[in-house]
Amino acid sequence: MNSTFVTSTLTFTYDALSINIQAWFIPLDILAITSMICVILLSIVYLFLLIVDKACHTVPMLLIGNTCFIAFLAACSILSMSIFTLQNDLKQIKYQDPYCIFRGYTAYVVCTLFNFSFVLQAVHRYLTVVYPTRFFLHSA
Repeated sequence: MNSTFVTSTLTFTYDALSINIQAWFIPLDILAITSMICVILLSIVYLFLLIVDKACHTVPMLLIGNTCFIAFLAACSILSMSIFTLQNDLKQIKYQDPYCIFRGYTAYVVCTLFNFSFVLQAVHRYLTVVYPTRFFLHSA
């Protein structure tokens, strides 16, 4: 086993496998974890306020609540990826676990849901601005 430390790169060589662990991976993983925890907490607080406050029970606030719920799902997905990445960076392991593909799939699904949520908000705003007198378009 050859172990050398060059500036900010830690290189391990096992037979034909070489793994480069950058020194700045771990602080970025910790930053991502703390950011996602903040997003989860803020989205839970905001969703709680939307549920409790009766003045927020309108269609635009419902659409914003939908986006907030999807932000919660995205933060949970990214948090699981960040925790897994931090564990592997600390242990200096480079392998794919069985849930890696599922985590990547949930990230793509949540990204699609985010875009769909923004499209719903845009369509609602378009219909309320361009067609304000056609109430049957607002009801759907």
